[in-house]
Order: sequence, then C-alpha cells, then structure tokens
Amino acid sequence: MKVPAIVFGILLASSAAIGCSDTTAPVLPNPPEHVTTTLAAKNKITIAWDARPGAEHIAAYSVYRDGVLLGETAATSFSDSTAPQLITHAYAVASRSSAGVISELSASVSIFAPDATAPHVLSSTPADQAINVAPTTTAQVKFSEPIDSASLNAASFIVKDAVAGTTLPGAVSFVAATRTAVWTPSAPLPAEKRVSVSVTTAVKDTAGNSLAASYSYSFTVRENTPPVVIDYSPQNGATIPMGTFPTVRFSERMGDFTGVRMIDSTSQSVLTTALLYDTLTNVVTVRNVSRVKSFRPYTISVDERALDLAGHPTTSLLKFTVRFGEWQLPEPIARFPDSTAVNVPTNAVITVDFGSPILPVNDYELHMSIRPTASTTPLPSIGIIPSIGTHVTLTPIGMQPSTEYIVALSQFFTDSKGVRQQMDRVWTFRTGN
Repeated sequence: MKVPAIVFGILLASSAAIGCSDTTAPVLPNPPEHVTTTLAAKNKITIAWDARPGAEHIAAYSVYRDGVLLGETAATSFSDSTAPQLITHAYAVASRSSAGVISELSASVSIFAPDATAPHVLSSTPADQAINVAPTTTAQVKFSEPIDSASLNAASFIVKDAVAGTTLPGAVSFVAATRTAVWTPSAPLPAEKRVSVSVTTAVKDTAGNSLAASYSYSFTVRENTPPVVIDYSPQNGATIPMGTFPTVRFSERMGDFTGVRMIDSTSQSVLTTALLYDTLTNVVTVRNVSRVKSFRPYTISVDERALDLAGHPTTSLLKFTVRFGEWQLPEPIARFPDSTAVNVPTNAVITVDFGSPILPVNDYELHMSIRPTASTTPLPSIGIIPSIGTHVTLTPIGMQPSTEYIVALSQFFTDSKGVRQQMDRVWTFRTGN
C-alpha cells in the first residue's frame, strides 16, 4: 500500500536577508523493513520491525491497522490490544523523519485475532436456594457461548452433598444447541439434603478461554416419604362436648388438606369446615362451620388428597365417627355499656362477651337490638355475630344525647329432645349530653 509522501513546507530564505538561498527538498525516508506480527496473547498483537539507519534521522514510526492509524512510537515494536476478534487484520508501518516527513507504508502483514472473550454463566437450574426439588432432577448450567465438552468433567462440574461434603455420583454432558451443561444423577439425590453445584474455571470455551469466574449454587431435595396418620381424636364412635373438635395428627409437615373432611354420616353431605393446622405438632383440627346436631353421627375422613409439602399423598385412608353432646346456651359474662350506665358516648359500640363459645349448633340463633326506652322502634344498627366465638358487637346508628336506651339480647336453639331452649337479657343505659 502506498501513501503520498508528506513534505512539510520548504523555507526559501531571501538572498537579501541572509546573503544566499537554499532550495534543497527534505529527503523522503524509507519505510521500515522486516515487519512482523505476533500473537502475544489472545487479546494482544505485537507488531515489530527493523530500525532504519541512524543517518535517516527517523524520529518515530506510525503503525496502521487495516489502513487506520493506531499510534506512533519511537521504539521498534507496538502492541495492539483493541483489535476486533475473529477477524484477519493487516498491519503496516511508516517512518517519520525528524524533519516531519513520513514515508510510504511498509509491506502489510496479516494476522488473525482469535476469540479472547471468557465465557460466563447465564443461568442455572434448579434455581439457587430452591426447595422441594425432585430427587431425580438434573443440575443444569447455561453458558454465554459454546463450551469445549472435553473440559466438562467430574473435576470441573462438581455436585456434592452440601453438608456431608461427599461427591454425588452422576455424569455431565453438553447440549450444544442450548449451550447448556447437564449433570444427570446416577442415583436419586439424597432426600431432605442440600445439594451444592460448583463449576470451576477449568471449563473452557471452544477457543480455549477459561470460564471468567467459578460459579456455584445450591438447592434442597424434597423428602421422599409419604405422610401417614399417626394419631386421631376422639376414638371411633366417641361422643365429645359441643365446642371441642376432632383432630388428626400426621407424621410430617403437610401442605394440602383437601383430603381431610367432615361428613354427615346420615345424609353423606360434606360439611363446610375451618381446618386449623399446628406446624409444630402436625395436628389438624377439624372445626365445623356448617351447623351440627347433638348426638348425630359425623364421619371424619382422610384420603389421598391430603398432601405433604413435597406433594406426596398420604397412604393413610382413614375414617372415624364422632358425635357431639348436648349443648347449653352460652351465658353473657360481660357487656358494655353495663346496665344503668350513664354518660355513654353517642357513638358507643354495644359489646357482649360470653363465657363459652357461640357455635353453629342445631337451629341456634342470636338477636340483639337497641331502641330508646320511650319508643318501640329499634334503631338501625350493624351487628357482628361470629359463627364460632365469644364476642358479639352491635353498632347503633343515630343515638341521641341525654337519652335512655334499652338493649335486648335473645338467643335460642332446639335441643336434641326437641325442646326449645331460650335466654333473654335486657338492660338500659343513658347517653351523655
């Protein structure tokens, strides 16, 4: 490649001023010879050449890559660490004299810039810190570029029991289409154990570049034992007091109680229940929300829809019968405002606390109302009566100051003998000014 020689201005001095004239043009220097290129490192190309003779007064050498000036140096070599990878580049050098005259370019020398980018991990499966992982799962690591499958082995892709530190048996392979290393266990992973996966920098891409940094993650294998019922209460056929509830105890932590039900043994209808689970004891309490009747048989059923945290169904297919005894209406033990209270705020909320729970039993009903003593018309109000609980509230709307009010509480149910049980309570209070 040739470029025009650059000749900086020739000064013509006036003969009158200096008594003579000099019309000698600057000498065009020669380009350096024996230019070579060497791959000093994967991302570093060194260009070297022979120095021009001292008589040529060379001040610097200009280095070009693909026709573009890279830089200048007074030395006889130059390093290029910015060459785009996976491309063949042509290098040439020009000489610059002390007078500022630049030579033609030397003969160009070509060299291929290889892949020098280190691979890195993009993702891993299972996710780091995952739990309830199947014991047959594979450990997968996806890379940013194709990997030399020969660099994937038991020493560079390590899977261990994270606690015991023992290496788990398995084999690793590489799926080129997805750039993913897949480790497959040769035996089920240990149940309820944390497994660690480590990928070392011994893993290399197809150009021989090592992994940018080692990579590790871990996950926990789910247990592999199905849950069983180890106890239940009461015993089959027992009668328990109203307000107590059947319980079922499992052998391990449970995750789904769909398979625990209360069924009317006579009609075979499924009752609505509120299942309470104690994670410390693994005990499920079966509380009915639907109404139950005294001495009527009810079946507690446990089937395979009861699952542990790992999704294993119980192998205990259990049924036992329970009856509830006679119920007594709950007695009020506290109320606000109390009877004959005065200076009660007009925005007061009426509350009643019972000594035993209100329960969905037989045809039980509770009614509470409030009206001025001088009127027969109840005030509009909002009542909250729990299906199971001991606290009842009534929020009157529009209470007036300096007015006496009467609160009426009535509750009743029909017992197992068909006798109507009823309890009425009435009290008054006066609002303040």
